[in-house]
Amino acid sequence: MLPLYKEKQISPSVVCTLLQNSRKAKTIVLVFVLLWLLLGVWLLYTSYLSKGSFRLEDLHPFKRGREGSDQEQHEESEIHPILARALHMKDDGHGLEVGANVAHRYTEGQGGSTPWSLSPRTELCKGQDFALLALVETSPHRFQQRAVIRRTWGQSNAGKSEEENVKWQVVFVMGSAPDVMTEERLVDESLQYNDILQGKFEDHREEDNLKVTLGFKWVNSTYSNGSCVPSFVLKTDDNVLVNMKVLAPWARDAHEISQHLFMGHVLRGGRPSRDQSEPRYISEAKYPRDDFPNFAQGPAYMFSLDVVIRMVKAFRAFEHMTPFPFEDVYLGLLAEYLRVVPIHDDRFVVMKKPKNTCLYRRMTFIYDVSPQEMLSLYHIIESDDVDCREI
Repeated sequence: MLPLYKEKQISPSVVCTLLQNSRKAKTIVLVFVLLWLLLGVWLLYTSYLSKGSFRLEDLHPFKRGREGSDQEQHEESEIHPILARALHMKDDGHGLEVGANVAHRYTEGQGGSTPWSLSPRTELCKGQDFALLALVETSPHRFQQRAVIRRTWGQSNAGKSEEENVKWQVVFVMGSAPDVMTEERLVDESLQYNDILQGKFEDHREEDNLKVTLGFKWVNSTYSNGSCVPSFVLKTDDNVLVNMKVLAPWARDAHEISQHLFMGHVLRGGRPSRDQSEPRYISEAKYPRDDFPNFAQGPAYMFSLDVVIRMVKAFRAFEHMTPFPFEDVYLGLLAEYLRVVPIHDDRFVVMKKPKNTCLYRRMTFIYDVSPQEMLSLYHIIESDDVDCREI
């Protein structure tokens, strides 16, 4: 058989040209493959950096301008990757301005000595004492509830006249979020509103006492030697409407009971349920006593600042009991240990929602309300000229 180039009448010079062109094509393909590989490596590298694999001190806007201690540098290198990304933010649609104080705030919260990963800045009260600090228990995903509270009773503003001059502050207390997306939203929310206190524990409803102890520890850390202090600390939930038109003036004027106070809807002579079908069941191994101390039933109760600080100091004696399923009983045990007697006040009693709207103006707490209900009821409370009606 004759060679191919003889069968097709192709000259040897043409065959050589074809072979040379083939080698060039292979070279071009190889170059493209190498370029794609380099692009992939670059994308992986930038993705790796965006997940926080850098030190806070390398972020130019927040460099300290001096060499810190080895311990400080170690703490900065362990900053949460989500927080590191948050520190990069300039303007992502929220109108946020991130400065050196935010960097300090988050490095302070990320240190191993504090039990929180997000916390409000300490200059909440701007050097002036205020009547009431409200610790509101919430969960990471309940963004709408927190937004409505900020628009309604959680607004930290003065009274409607110069004579009233009533001030209060709201801080939302929660555990860690179950997913990265929610955690990122919480960082944005904290940067914008400066009212998030997040613990380094998973957020579970049955472990709400961890939120109370977290809130109390933060209060002790922030206000025990601060330039401004609240007269009282209120603990409540994010589904409770607090009528500040009633509570805040009372807290401002209650000087005679501004110490040694633990107030709420006090239950006496209670006993633990050993029936596993009951919602408040507790095993004998978890709680061997056959009776409960006198305690203020949740979800709302109030303390003077000195009692909160004393309870924080007593936490160590009760570490073997945490987490404890009933936060109100747990606080009753702490009060019993400290010989603080809970005071009953009818304003904290859980009542059915009245049908007459004017009755809401006299209530201090309205329990178990949805965000929509909170908005409408707040309007009723604040609008004195609204006629009473049945709902």
